[in-house]
Amino acid sequence: MFRRRWLRFLFLPFCLLASRTVESYTLLGSSWPAGSQVPLELRLGAAPYPLRDGSMSFDASALVAMNMWNAQAVKVQLASAPVSEAVPRQVDGVNSVFFSHTVYGEAFGSRTLAVAVRLSSGGVTTEADVIFNQSKSWDSYTGALPPTESEPMDLRRVALHEFGHVLGLAHPDRAGEFVNAIMYSRATSLSQLTPDDVAGLDALYGAKFTIPTAVTAVVGEPFSMEMTVDTPVNMISVSPEPTGLRFNAQTRVLSGTPAEDGTFNLTVAAYIKNYTRQISQPLAVTVLPRQRNMPTFFDFIQLVRFYNTERRFYFTPASGLKVVLNDFNRIVVTAGSAAPVIFFGGGADNALLTPGVYENAVRDFALKPGQHYLDVSGTINQCDGPTGRFVVKQITYGLRRTITSFWATFEQDCASGVRVHNRGEIRFHVDPDDPLPVPKIEAPPVFDGTQGQPISFRVSSQTASVRWDASGLPRGMFINAFTGEVSGTPTVGGTFRVKIFATDADGRVGEGAVTITIAGTPPPPHSLVNISTRSRSGTGEDATIAGFIISGTNKKGVLVRVLGPSLADMGVAPAQVLADPVLVLHGLSSPVTVDDWGRATTPGYGPFPTVAATGLSPSRSVEAATYQELTGGSYSVVVGGKNGSGGIALTEVYDIDPDLSSLRNISSRARVGVGDDVLIGGFIIGGGVPTRVVVRGIGPSLASAGVTNPLVDPTLTLHNSEGAVIESNDNWRSEYPQRILDTGIPPSDDREAAIVTTLQPGSYTAIVRGRDETTGIGLVEIYNLDK
Repeated sequence: MFRRRWLRFLFLPFCLLASRTVESYTLLGSSWPAGSQVPLELRLGAAPYPLRDGSMSFDASALVAMNMWNAQAVKVQLASAPVSEAVPRQVDGVNSVFFSHTVYGEAFGSRTLAVAVRLSSGGVTTEADVIFNQSKSWDSYTGALPPTESEPMDLRRVALHEFGHVLGLAHPDRAGEFVNAIMYSRATSLSQLTPDDVAGLDALYGAKFTIPTAVTAVVGEPFSMEMTVDTPVNMISVSPEPTGLRFNAQTRVLSGTPAEDGTFNLTVAAYIKNYTRQISQPLAVTVLPRQRNMPTFFDFIQLVRFYNTERRFYFTPASGLKVVLNDFNRIVVTAGSAAPVIFFGGGADNALLTPGVYENAVRDFALKPGQHYLDVSGTINQCDGPTGRFVVKQITYGLRRTITSFWATFEQDCASGVRVHNRGEIRFHVDPDDPLPVPKIEAPPVFDGTQGQPISFRVSSQTASVRWDASGLPRGMFINAFTGEVSGTPTVGGTFRVKIFATDADGRVGEGAVTITIAGTPPPPHSLVNISTRSRSGTGEDATIAGFIISGTNKKGVLVRVLGPSLADMGVAPAQVLADPVLVLHGLSSPVTVDDWGRATTPGYGPFPTVAATGLSPSRSVEAATYQELTGGSYSVVVGGKNGSGGIALTEVYDIDPDLSSLRNISSRARVGVGDDVLIGGFIIGGGVPTRVVVRGIGPSLASAGVTNPLVDPTLTLHNSEGAVIESNDNWRSEYPQRILDTGIPPSDDREAAIVTTLQPGSYTAIVRGRDETTGIGLVEIYNLDK
C-alpha cells in the first residue's frame, strides 16, 4: 500500500537564544534500495535574469545541490534524467522537480518555499517529487539570507534541503530546538551539508564493516582474518598490529602467528569515495596463552647443609617455575615462594655460558667484558658471604640460545667465619618451544602535536639495555637510541603510523606502534600546493611529464610520487594500470631515478624514512616516490613503466613546505585519448583567500618543441571539487581574449584553450580533450597570477 508523506521547508525567523541547540538527525522511515541511482527530472528551466552565483539556469543550481549529496552518499546516487513530455502527476512513477503555484491542486502555505512529496511501500521509497513555490522570488547564491521575505530566496540551499527529504531524511528539530543542519525546518544562512546531515545520510546509505567487533587467537597458532565492507572501498588499514600479526593492504587480510597473549584493541579503517570519506570500527583481538605441558624436571632438588642440619627442598611442576629475561643478558629462574632465585646467562660480550668453575659468583657481582657469571640467592637461612663457587657441569642450548637443561652445584662461605655449604645439584629442563620473550614496549597509543611546535614523549621497556629505533616518524622528529625519547619539531602535518623497535642484547626485537597526529600549519595565501595528473603513460613522447616551477630563495621540501597498482582500489581496471611505475626527476645536478620506493635507500633516491615522514607513502612497494629539498628553478618528472610497459598512472607533486617558497607554475603533458584516457590535471589552492589563476590547454604549439603528434584542437573544462563545471573554453580568442592577453602568457596558437578566473581555496580539476574526439599529445598548465 502506497503512503504519501508531505514535508515543507519553511522560511521562518528564529532566535538562537530562545532555542536549545542539539545535533540529532531524524529519518523518515523509508529509503531507496541500496545501490540505487535515483533519476530526477529537473524541470526548473532557465532563469529570466543572471543568477548571482553564475549558474547558467535553475536546473544547474539544483544539479549542484544534487552533487553535494552525491559527494557524501555511498550506496545511492541522485542523477539528472532526461525530461519527458508528460506533465508531472502524483503516482506517475517519475521523480519530478518543478515550479508550480500549487502542490497538485492544494495551495502552498503563505510562507512555504517548497514541498517534497514522497511515496513509499514497506519501508522502500518508490517515488519522490520536489515542488518549488512559483509565487516566490528565486535566485541562486550563498551566504546570508535576505532580510525580508519579498527578496529572492536561494534555490540551491532549498533544493539541498528538499533533496535530503528525497533521500529519506526528516527535520531533526522536534521541540523547538535549533539544529546545525541543512535539514533544519527553517531557512538559515547555512548553504552546505553539516556533519549532522552526513551522519543521517550514513545511517541510511553508509558503508559498514561486515566483521565482528571481537575475535580470539592463540599464541603460537596461525591466525587469519579478512577485513570486509558491504560496499567497494579504496583502501583498508588496521592499527596497531599485534605482535606477530601483519595486515596486507592488498589482500585485506590480517594474518600471522601471535607471539604475545593479551587483548589488543585495534582500529580498522576503510577509505571510500575516492579517499574523501572514511569509516572505522574497533576490533578487539584477544590472544590466549598457548596450552602446553609444564617444563620437565629431572631431580630438581637442592640440598642445604646449615650447622650440620640437613634440609631438602623439592621443586616440582607445582612449584611454578618461571623463566624470564632480565637485565645484562641474564635469565632469571624462580620456583615457588620459598625457593632460591637463580640467575644465569652470558656476560657483556654476549658469549654463551660454558661448563666450568665460576669463583666469587655472588649476588650483584659487576659484569666485565668477557666474563661469565652465575648467581644463586634467596635460599632459606641465606648466608651472604664474600666468596662463592658455582660449578657448572653440563648445559644444553636450544634455539635462540634457550637453555634447555642445566646441571650445577653451589658452595658459599659465610661472613661470620662459619663455612656453610649450600651444596646441591640442580637439574631442570626448559621447554625448547618456549622462546625467550622479546622486549615488550610501553608507548602511548596516540600522540598529538602541531607543525612547527616542539613535542616529545618517551617509550620504555622492562628489558634493560635495549636500543631503540623507529620508522615512519614525521619529518623533523627522531628517537634517542639509548633513552627511547621521541622528540623534535615536526615540519609537516598529517597522521603518521609510527613503528617503535626495541632490540635487546641477544638481538631479539620487540615492536610497538604509535599513531602521531600533527595539526598542519595552513599554507600562506595564494599557494599552489599540489598537482596530480591521471593519464595513460607510455614510452617516448607518450610518457607523462609533470612540470613545476619553484620561486623564492629558500629550499622547499617536495614529494613526488607515481601510483599505478593502487589505482585499482579507486575503480581503475587492474589490467589497465601501470603495473610497475618508474619516475625520473630532472632539474637537479643529475637526474634522480626511482623504481620501487620501498627499496629507495641509496643517495639520490630519497630514503625510505624521509618519504614515510611526509605521511604520503604509496600503499604499494612497487610504486615510485621520492622526497627532495629543492631550490628555486624549473623541474620536471618523467613517468614510465619498468621494461617499457605502459598503463594508466597518477602522477603527483606535493608541496611539503608551502611557507618557505612557492610553486608558481605547475603543468602536465601526456597523450590525450578519448573516454577514460583524456588528460586530467588536478591542483589544490591553499591559503585562506581567493587566488587568480590562468589555466591553459596546449596542443598545436607543442610541435615547435619537437612533438610529432600534438593535439590539434584542445578543449578545456575546469571543475570544482564537487564535479560542477566552473568554466570551459575551446579557442582562447573566442571569449575574453583581452583578459588572457593581459596575463602576459596567452597561448601561441589560436586553436588552444585558456581560462582566467579567481578561485577559492580548495581542489580543482582541469580536463583536456580533443575537439571531435581527436587524439594527440596535450599539455595542461596552471599559472598562479597572484605570486
